Amino acid sequence: MAYLPRHCVVGEVISYDDGLCEVDPLDESGNILGVKIQAEEDGDKGFVCVPKVGSTVVVSFLDDNEPYISMFSEVETILLRNG
Repeated sequence: MAYLPRHCVVGEVISYDDGLCEVDPLDESGNILGVKIQAEEDGDKGFVCVPKVGSTVVVSFLDDNEPYISMFSEVETILLRNG
């Protein structure tokens, strides 16, 4: 079974904390909370781009409750975690 994004929203990163972001959609539809920046919230392995607060991102949704950042305009930090 293929998992494709159901829909996408362009917005501005309002905050970042512990692997999750809050994003303010440009269409003013209300902030999106708990936006993932990597597949596993507690993942200790992988390549992770931390978006810069105030930058523009594209938030995609696997379903209505699983938002994740799929594109970045700017990153604050790039992490390489190897466990």
